[in-house]
Order: sequence, then C-alpha cells, then structure tokens
Amino acid sequence: MPGLHSDVVVRSWCTTQQSEREFAAELLPLREVEGHSWYRAEDRISHERGLYFSTVPVDVVSRRPEVTSWSQPLLEPHGMGVAAILVRRIGGVPHCLVHARVELGYLNVVNSAPRSSAPRRATPISRRPPGPVSSTGWGGARPERILFDTVLSEEGGRFLHARNRSLIVETDADTPADVPDECRWVTLRRLGELLKYSHHVNVQARTLVAALRMVGGSAVRIIGDGFLGRNLAATFGDRFPDVTAVAAGVSSTSTARPAQYDREAEVVHNALEERRRAGR
Repeated sequence: MPGLHSDVVVRSWCTTQQSEREFAAELLPLREVEGHSWYRAEDRISHERGLYFSTVPVDVVSRRPEVTSWSQPLLEPHGMGVAAILVRRIGGVPHCLVHARVELGYLNVVNSAPRSSAPRRATPISRRPPGPVSSTGWGGARPERILFDTVLSEEGGRFLHARNRSLIVETDADTPADVPDECRWVTLRRLGELLKYSHHVNVQARTLVAALRMVGGSAVRIIGDGFLGRNLAATFGDRFPDVTAVAAGVSSTSTARPAQYDREAEVVHNALEERRRAGR
C-alpha cells in the first residue's frame, strides 16, 4: 500500500484549500497602533493584554569590518510555541496528520502545517486549529508514544529569543482515519514531495519533516547510497518499517576491480552481522 492518498490527490487538496480560503489584512502605520489594542512604551510596542509578541528596538555592534553596527526592530514572542505532528500507521504505512492552516503572513493564505499545535500566548480561538482527533491528543500522550520531543530556537535575525517545542507523537491504533476536510493523513514521502512546490509547507512542518527522518523504526532502513539505494529510498522510504534493505553491488562486471567487489561484500557482511546481533 503506497499511502492513503496519491501525490496528485494531496497536491489537489492543497490547491483546493488555498482557493477556498480568503481573508483581508490592512497595514497599520506604527504611529497609529495605539487605540487598536496595542500601546507604545519607551522601549517596545506591545499588546494591551500582553498577547502575541512585542516589537523591540535593538542596537547591534559587530566586529565584522564591512558592517560595524546597526539598529533594527526584533519580534519578541510572549511564551514558547508548540508544534506537534501526529503519526499513525494506516495499512502498515506511517502517515502524518497535516492541517491546512491559515496564517496572516503566508503568500498564498494556506500552508500545510502540523495538525496539533499550541500557538504562543493567547492566540485568538478563531485562529487555532481544531482539537486533536484522538481522545487524549498530544498533551496526554503516553511517554512511549512520543517519538521526538525537543525545544528549538527560531530564526534569530528577526526574532528575539524565540523558541518552539517540537514533538512527534504516534497515535493509538484506534485513532480514526476519517478527519475533517481541512486535514489529511499523508505519508512522509508525500509530505516531502510537497517541499518541491513553493508555499505549500510551513516552517514548523518543515522542521518536523527533518525530525521524522531521524526517528528510528518509522521507515525502511537502506544501506547503500548508489543508484539502487537512492531509488529504493524514493520508492519505499516511508514503507515497510523495521526492514533493512542492502543496496550493494558493482555497476559493471566487466570493468569492476577486485577491490570494488571486496568493498561491496564487506557492506553485505557488516549488514548481516548487525542484524544477527540484533536478533533479526
């Protein structure tokens, strides 16, 4: 089973979500922010109720000869963000639950994002994604279900001490495959394919895609990085969990040297020995 949805179906879903969502935003001059739930202090612009973020000015001194100093604004988030992606095996194939998320700054209104997320402090309920599809959600996940959990710093050129907690949580087998229309279960390979298209996957999801490739036991392990290994990874990279595939051999028997045969034989021997020690 290659996955619940094909590449074409997933891209079509993204396009449909982008075409059906609309919102309007209006730029507001900084001199006019007061009276619109924001206030200007001596060293920052902040929300009246301490929500979202503050805009703070900084003076920077550098030892680089080309630019020794400059001034700029930075966004200082209020609290740490959380982005958690849910993983479920469907037909034995790991799938990630993604959400068509609307964000004010996206160029095309909608990006594919982690389904479960907790925005920074007090994001309005109208902008929060629907709750997790399982009864516990990521917040009540058992420790053995948490495959990845770390705090990462955000980009520092425009943000001041911004952090996100990134999680990958494997859901229970009874988690329903049926989800709201703004969500889709997609394989890791399908999600990776979306990265080839501009403005389809948001930054939190991109971080979790990289983390998913590090999580052990979620995909076939391929030993070898030649032509055969690369094609196996592209075709079966998110299928057949806990399987080890050895992609070894020479390209041409007529031109290969004995040392090449010895090298490839060693790859096979080491892989078999490793599996033997692991009891496989």
